[in-house]
Amino acid sequence: MYLIIIFIALSIAIFEALLLVKIGNKLKKFKKYISVPFPGIPDSQPNSFKEFILYHNTPKLLKELYKNLDEESIRIINSSLQKILHLPDTEYLKYYLIDKHFLVDFKTTNEKRAYIKRSFELSKILKQYKFPKGTHGFSYIFYSDINLKFANNKLKNYIRNKIFIDGGAYIGDCALIMAKYSPQKIYSFDISQKNIELYKSTMSINKIDKDLYEINEYALSNKKSSYKISSRLEFGGIFENSKDKDTIVESVDIDSFLQNRHLSGLGLVHADVQGALCEMIIGMRNTIRRDRPVLSLDISNSAKEFFYAKPILEQILKNSNYTIKIINYDDDYFGLVGLSIFAYPKELDY
Repeated sequence: MYLIIIFIALSIAIFEALLLVKIGNKLKKFKKYISVPFPGIPDSQPNSFKEFILYHNTPKLLKELYKNLDEESIRIINSSLQKILHLPDTEYLKYYLIDKHFLVDFKTTNEKRAYIKRSFELSKILKQYKFPKGTHGFSYIFYSDINLKFANNKLKNYIRNKIFIDGGAYIGDCALIMAKYSPQKIYSFDISQKNIELYKSTMSINKIDKDLYEINEYALSNKKSSYKISSRLEFGGIFENSKDKDTIVESVDIDSFLQNRHLSGLGLVHADVQGALCEMIIGMRNTIRRDRPVLSLDISNSAKEFFYAKPILEQILKNSNYTIKIINYDDDYFGLVGLSIFAYPKELDY
């Protein structure tokens, strides 16, 4: 009897050992996988990109988006669409794993070299700036100088000593870049109290003259209005989907803001307004036509911005003789960060 019990116990132990070995071998195969290391495709607006593409007349929208663009701009749009279609929405990131080798192998040899070179350059650039403890600016902003770095001197001289608008100021990373280009004054806008305090700290520790900038607690839109938002969203906008909207914020249009201040001579507008770009463009149409500023406008936050912002801007600039490009100086495979419209008077072409 005891021998039978011992035999059964040994059999169970051997079975469990073999099972553990089998499981261990399977787990080894999974060691090459990691959780998805990118922010995912934005899905916090009323329509996620995928839903928007599914339910709207996408071929017609793309025809309008492609119109009058150069080949490189069209390539960037197509690359962005590949990401939107193949990468998961942010909501579903926790369900995805990715092969670690893919992080390296998806690039060509030349792309890898360029990526390494860019990373090296970026590390040197970031050493020039300081940020409040626990914060950092977005790398593509400093690498591209909000799309000004690779512009010609004619364009850089064109904006010198003019008013700059910084929409969606965050912690002041874009304002730091703007300060390098000799603005008359930088007017920044953000709707997060926390970001506004961090913005002030960033400007202070980098010793930016207080007379050179002004931070305003407004959302930029097409009119003066009020919106409920969540105070918990670090990058929240007035159109974000959120169940805990606990704060009321005010919006303003750029035309009225400048008119009420008796300001003219707008030279540069940079905006990353989390889904409100179309409204913001409409709200500065008179100023754009009057002052013909250089525009650097992020279109990565919502499908509405991606598909509609450029056609709306093109309609406003119909008789203003502008060049419009789509740029992405952070054109990595992961996410849409850095995707933007860059527009300027055609006589500044480079």
